[in-house]
Amino acid sequence: MTSTGFTEKSLFKKLKDYFPDLEKAEGTFDSFDCYTETHKTIIELKCRGSHYPELLIEKVKWDKLAEIRASQGLGTLYICSTPIGVWAWNLEAVNEPEWSEKRLPKSTEFGSVEWITKIVGYLHIDKAQPIQFE
Repeated sequence: MTSTGFTEKSLFKKLKDYFPDLEKAEGTFDSFDCYTETHKTIIELKCRGSHYPELLIEKVKWDKLAEIRASQGLGTLYICSTPIGVWAWNLEAVNEPEWSEKRLPKSTEFGSVEWITKIVGYLHIDKAQPIQFE
């Protein structure tokens, strides 16, 4: 796919082709962005402005999705877009990343200029399912 990139809103809309019953999470600060009742799966969406062969996931996000998966028996997908494609990881099926500390903006959602140390890992796109949109 060649794309100028997605926003989470436009990625959500395109994913409805794959998951017609896809619904947004109800709370503003939920631990995931959307879910599909038919597939009993919660989904976290990320849109990156640059392409890398390994894409970042925060440990706090990994842990929260694993907690929900374990307590509620739901599938968990991490779907990430870059300017050249979209990839989906079934977090049950991939090994937990190696974690390291990295200085990052506190929040990218609200234009934060405050930098903090976060614990992050990387998911290789070779371990993901590419999603092709028409």
